Amino acid sequence: CQLARYPIGYLGTWSSGLLVSVFLLGMSVQLHSASVLSSLGPDEFPLGGLFSRVSAPHLLGHLVEWLAWALLCDSFPAHALFCFSLLLLGPRALQIHRRYLTRFPNYPKNRAALIPFFL
Repeated sequence: CQLARYPIGYLGTWSSGLLVSVFLLGMSVQLHSASVLSSLGPDEFPLGGLFSRVSAPHLLGHLVEWLAWALLCDSFPAHALFCFSLLLLGPRALQIHRRYLTRFPNYPKNRAALIPFFL
């Protein structure tokens, strides 16, 4: 069973290069955010980088990675991976955001949970 078919030279196009770059950007956001989180003490909340805009940039990084992957592959399994990731990581980001708001009285109220200026 063939799931996707790509023309010869597909990976050499500007669109595939852009999507690979977006994938790598999402990966770097995820890795940097995970590094910040791992260095926190028990009574600290994360600051700096995308943490100044959202409560869960590590999850945002994952979603950016899988969205770029889905668009690059343009296959059902890749799109399903992104959709399932969104369905699982979206509620988790909201849970993290609510926990930070209740646990830390000085937590910035203007931070979004997952998507800057939106959610």
